[in-house]
Amino acid sequence: MGYGKKRMEKIKAMNPKSTLIKSIQNIAGIEGVSLLAISPESPDFMVVEIYFDPETVTDRLTPDEVALKNYNAQIINNTTCVLEFTDQIQESTKQLLDSYYADTFDASKLADISLWCDNMSIHYAIDLQAEKEAKMLVNESKKD
Repeated sequence: MGYGKKRMEKIKAMNPKSTLIKSIQNIAGIEGVSLLAISPESPDFMVVEIYFDPETVTDRLTPDEVALKNYNAQIINNTTCVLEFTDQIQESTKQLLDSYYADTFDASKLADISLWCDNMSIHYAIDLQAEKEAKMLVNESKKD
């Protein structure tokens, strides 16, 4: 019991940067963590770069699992239409650009855009991977 108390005191004494970086470093497969930026408006907001080998991170979800879990977590029903999906994509795009222009590029907004595209493809039963592959072939043919 005494060890637990000392450990909590040590964690409380660390600043949020150290706590975050230590927490990330303790995840299996993480090879390195770099602090890239701290927001001057909010010292609690920081951007970190994480180096890892995807082969060693075994508890990650597949892209399809992420897409389906996210779809089920959203308020999407039979009346949800294309405009609602594209509104979400546009809002996330605006937030991504805002973060870029503020020099605090927020990659989670890029993930939001991708997840809303996944949501739309699930909702309308579109094989997004097949569509990407077809588009890739078109793009490759333009290169020649």
